[in-house]
Amino acid sequence: MNDKDIRKILINYLLAERQDIRIYQEKSIGSSICDVMAVSSHLTGYEIKSDNDDYSRLDRQASA
Repeated sequence: MNDKDIRKILINYLLAERQDIRIYQEKSIGSSICDVMAVSSHLTGYEIKSDNDDYSRLDRQASA
């Protein structure tokens, strides 16, 4: 799957689970970019890794 397909599925899932959620895409978190950010009573960031990505930056992205 590619990033666009994964992102669409993730956002649809998040919106179906919570009615009071706000979704942001491509937001800066420190020195990293958060692919999808879900904000309700708390903030959750999602880093999407598609079949075309590698995992070399994942540790740094997760810590951000």
